[in-house]
Amino acid sequence: MNGQQLQFSEPAQGTVNIIAGEAAKADGMAAAAANTTLEWADACAAAIEEMARRGAIFQAADLIAEGLVDEPDSP
Repeated sequence: MNGQQLQFSEPAQGTVNIIAGEAAKADGMAAAAANTTLEWADACAAAIEEMARRGAIFQAADLIAEGLVDEPDSP
């Protein structure tokens, strides 16, 4: 797929459980917060601000590739 993300033009009907999705999101966010140091989170926020100032389209991996932030201790 040449490095591009798979995207659907619209959601498939009847396949999304919104309640389960919201619960999974909350669980994932809690796990991320529990495994992220404040120092790394601050560095990441600064890196996001820098990329935004550049006006670039970017994703999380670009912050690391640009040397703006290190890999997190726990993915």
